[in-house]
Amino acid sequence: GNYLNYFYVQKDKLLLKKDKIEVSENLFIPEGFKVILKPSQKILLKNNAFIISESIFIANGGEKKGKETIMIGGTKDNYGGGILIKDTKNLNFFQNVTFKNLNGNIDFIPEGYLIFGAINFFNSKVNFDNFNVRNITSEDAINFVNSEIHLRNGLFDNIESDAIDVDNGSGKIEKIKILNVSNDGLDFSESNLNVSEVIFDNIGDKSISVGENSVVSIEG
Repeated sequence: GNYLNYFYVQKDKLLLKKDKIEVSENLFIPEGFKVILKPSQKILLKNNAFIISESIFIANGGEKKGKETIMIGGTKDNYGGGILIKDTKNLNFFQNVTFKNLNGNIDFIPEGYLIFGAINFFNSKVNFDNFNVRNITSEDAINFVNSEIHLRNGLFDNIESDAIDVDNGSGKIEKIKILNVSNDGLDFSESNLNVSEVIFDNIGDKSISVGENSVVSIEG
């Protein structure tokens, strides 16, 4: 129940107690809520802290980049762990959000789950629009497992391994820039995706890896 240290409850919603919170412990959010993040709010993860949520996130920083951007991540001198959202029935929505300075799973594994990414979704529906992912050292920057996804207008930069890894997923990835990645840009297994208008630059291994019974349409 440590989520009550950082959020207050408004009916079925969880709202941050302050516009900027610092989290230095693994934060657990049970099912049954909507986690609401408002424009300009920040969740600063320190000491490899991880957020594990069974409730959906609605992080809406507005349509334009700038001061209203929502931030989830660590600092250059103190990286966070990341986030795992799992088994959510309704849509997770992230707009005008920056994820940065995350290590992924270093010293925490939730029971029954293997975490490969800094940003992880398991058995969920996810919509990302107008987002940034920077300075990630985990095996995957984002790992989608058994999830339905739609990603558009995103930037990945300075990723130590894979940028996007989709396992047993479906959906669309469009209008994405993937820059300075040490391993694969897009990595698919057991998935069915439409990919369009993606720009790759300085990719260490494959720009797009389509394997393990995946069907992927790629254009532009």
